[in-house]
Amino acid sequence: MKYCREDCDRHPVVILAKGIPVGFFVLHIGENIPPFTSDKKAILLRGFLVDQKHQGKGIGKKALQSLPEFAKGIFPNKDSIILAVDVMNVNAKTLYAKSGFQDTGIQKEGRSGLMEIMEYRLDMVNKDIE
Repeated sequence: MKYCREDCDRHPVVILAKGIPVGFFVLHIGENIPPFTSDKKAILLRGFLVDQKHQGKGIGKKALQSLPEFAKGIFPNKDSIILAVDVMNVNAKTLYAKSGFQDTGIQKEGRSGLMEIMEYRLDMVNKDIE
């Protein structure tokens, strides 16, 4: 939260389940999202977490499935959501993939080791299929 207070391009979001806070993430836009992407029309998903006692209930999955429409509503001029996930975190990578994120094939060194960059394209959110 400290970083969100100091940087107006970081937008904190609380995940609620039946009105109870159970998770958190940050949507980060602006000039400070490289080294994850050079795409100025991207949103960086940071710090996605669900409290351990609420994990395994589908809350993270529901939050990620709602995220594209939510993000597009807040940032209509953005065209993708980018995230970095630890290469060893198979559960998280599987959840992100099931939620529509695709591996970009790009890897970056993070604070805790090697990270894979995944992307969700927002181009088709809220578009009618003809």
